[in-house]
Amino acid sequence: MNLYKIALILLLSVGLNFSCTNLEEKVFNEISGDKVFQSEADILPFIAPGYSQLRQTFYEWASWWMMSEYCSDEIVVPVRGGWAWYDDGVFIALHKHTWTKELGESEMYGLGNDAITNLNRIVDVLEKSEMSIPEQLIAEMKTVRALTYYHLTDNFGNIPYITGFSELSKDTLPNQHTRPEVINLVLNEINSNIGSLSSSAPTGEYWGRMTQWGAYAILADIYLNHEVYTGTPKWEECINACDKIIQSGNFKLDDDFKSPFKASNENDAEHIFTIPFDENFAGWLGIHQLSLSNASKATYDAQCSFWGGCMAIPSFFSSYENGDIRRDATWISGPQFDSSGKPIMVDGDTLRYTNSCGTVENSGYYDGARVGKFEYYSKIKSQMKNDMPFYRYADVLMMKAEALYRRGAAGDKAKAVELINQVRARAFEPDQPITESQLTPERILAERGWEFAAEGCRRQDQIRFGTFTTKAWDPSHEPSNDYCVIFPLPQSALSANPKLKQNPGYN
Repeated sequence: MNLYKIALILLLSVGLNFSCTNLEEKVFNEISGDKVFQSEADILPFIAPGYSQLRQTFYEWASWWMMSEYCSDEIVVPVRGGWAWYDDGVFIALHKHTWTKELGESEMYGLGNDAITNLNRIVDVLEKSEMSIPEQLIAEMKTVRALTYYHLTDNFGNIPYITGFSELSKDTLPNQHTRPEVINLVLNEINSNIGSLSSSAPTGEYWGRMTQWGAYAILADIYLNHEVYTGTPKWEECINACDKIIQSGNFKLDDDFKSPFKASNENDAEHIFTIPFDENFAGWLGIHQLSLSNASKATYDAQCSFWGGCMAIPSFFSSYENGDIRRDATWISGPQFDSSGKPIMVDGDTLRYTNSCGTVENSGYYDGARVGKFEYYSKIKSQMKNDMPFYRYADVLMMKAEALYRRGAAGDKAKAVELINQVRARAFEPDQPITESQLTPERILAERGWEFAAEGCRRQDQIRFGTFTTKAWDPSHEPSNDYCVIFPLPQSALSANPKLKQNPGYN
């Protein structure tokens, strides 16, 4: 069942009943714990907002997806035609790593902390309810909270960490914790709750909900990056978490690389943890608007405008191997056609997305291959209905392969190659497996780039492989300062909480 629709229907039904029949205003300051839930059927709508806020935290404008992609060697938003997408220089700053506490995309910080406050409230009510609440539902909310904290510290480093709610005084200001402290708290939270989560496959009623398998994917992800956060590698722990998922038998690679990203992709067997969207009831996914030029509306008979901003960095687009179907399954390039198959004409010429970019300060309206990984469909609206695979099985195989390579025990390299070749197999016809002699850190980073382009992985991957601040890429990105591996805390957060200290390098 779709939790978001349940919540919406519940709210609408309550609103209709009272607005039509009861005009006398009553104010309730408190609701006692035994009155919140009358039956277990009341609980799912109550926890639904804990899930629905993930859509905004990770995919709203200026949130996680933009922050992960626009500062990497994968996607850029150039100023187009001398003025469009200038936006006070924020996208130039993201590309060049020249952001500051005043100039940058920091919406995720506020959205993530808002989500955590709401999750703290939900957990507080569940734990204090006089009705017996299934431990699984509390564990789901705590694990979602841990996921949110994980990505906040991944992006912003030293952050507040608080899990209380009703016992806190209104003027409580949370203390700041170091990144290693937050990571340890997150790991403890997940490991303490994973046994209470459902062991069912994340399909049907568990589609979009946190199961044991989603929790193991978060653990594998954290352990893969653990050395970045704390200085201590956790390769063995990463491998073990991946093995839990692999050995469950609940997941498989889709035969078609495009399948996990289809508009109708519910219950896809490659999805491990999914953030569901709906064009009418569960918005905030608008990658088609961010990337395609407005002339491309004719391809899809779109019911909204396209803004034509982000594009593939030309050198990344050119990096794919010959025959790799993932390039054209991820990026839209070349001449464009309307829904009837006729060329789309712009200024007397065929609309054509070229793999080029003038400069980040001034590029053409139709420069650059556009993001096309997530299926755009006929009559598409401003919000997409594709459910987003936040963790998918291909990532588990690739995380295990990398951890094996980095662990470096006897036979690990051969096992890593085998896993990478499983993922590569569907990308080539005929298959083009790699050999042990080809496996290097640079190759693993490239393989991850080709498989996970536009999925929000690239910044984290580049940091882990040491290229984020040391590599130059087009157009005109030069190596940056080491402190750029984390973003500055927003000035608004520093002003609101004097306990916070700015991250090093941004004072």
